[in-house]
Amino acid sequence: MQALGPGSAAVFVAGSDSRRNGDVDHPFRQDSTFFYLTGFEEAEAVAVLRPGAKQPFTLIVRPHDPVQAVWVGARAGVEGACATYGADQAFPIEELDQRLPELLRGVKELHYSIGQTAPLAQRVERALIGLVAAR
Repeated sequence: MQALGPGSAAVFVAGSDSRRNGDVDHPFRQDSTFFYLTGFEEAEAVAVLRPGAKQPFTLIVRPHDPVQAVWVGARAGVEGACATYGADQAFPIEELDQRLPELLRGVKELHYSIGQTAPLAQRVERALIGLVAAR
């Protein structure tokens, strides 16, 4: 956070599930940078760091789903993102398009690694491009 400085933000995208065949996925491996910064080990998540903000660490994650937990294991969900991973606030991934512009409002400097190929990363990039275009 200190390296980013006031008026800036950084956005990081978690790794994605990778289909092996049929309904079988490869074992999940989190993006190294995302894991180093957050400790969060689930796919399809976004972290927003905003130094100086009232809530500087935000995670946008897949919600806990008891039905899916039977098949793929439990997810931390929004509550676990805060309680277990120390996020100041968390939102469901379905709200990404709405929440990301709100979280980045007023940012003068944005840090993001462009050109990632995962579908979620491309979704984040489209939102960031829309944010820049609106200025």
